[in-house]
Amino acid sequence: MTATVVMALTGFSAGHKNRDGGDGGGCSSSSQDHDGSSTSTTGGGSSGSGSGSSGSTQKPAQDTPVIVVSCASAGDPYATVKVQNPNDRKVTFTAYVTFLTRQGVPLTERSTQITAPAHGEGTGQIAVGDDALAAQVFRCQALRQAEAMN
Repeated sequence: MTATVVMALTGFSAGHKNRDGGDGGGCSSSSQDHDGSSTSTTGGGSSGSGSGSSGSTQKPAQDTPVIVVSCASAGDPYATVKVQNPNDRKVTFTAYVTFLTRQGVPLTERSTQITAPAHGEGTGQIAVGDDALAAQVFRCQALRQAEAMN
């Protein structure tokens, strides 16, 4: 059996919050169909009798935008992020956030895994690191879409 899976990931989605509570931008609410280019080829079977494949194939899970709910600060060294699962099954996503200074200089990039039920929402926290680093954070920015892990 030979299987080839090709996924074309395009697009960029970023949302962020700053320490003053303002939005620095938004997240795209549109979704992309990333499973349109998946193919699976099965060989074998009896000559002249037709061949079929048994079992079902599950489409790859779609990625989703990351929404920054709150940003890290000296008193709260975590960013809170959420994802909305567009899939028909429970999926674990990896969400990425960059922590930035007031001048827009990146301090660090961190990630976390968030599990969300089918067509439901999942929330997670991403630690910036130590308290000294947290004191320098002014804005948190989602880097890209949360990547579906399963």
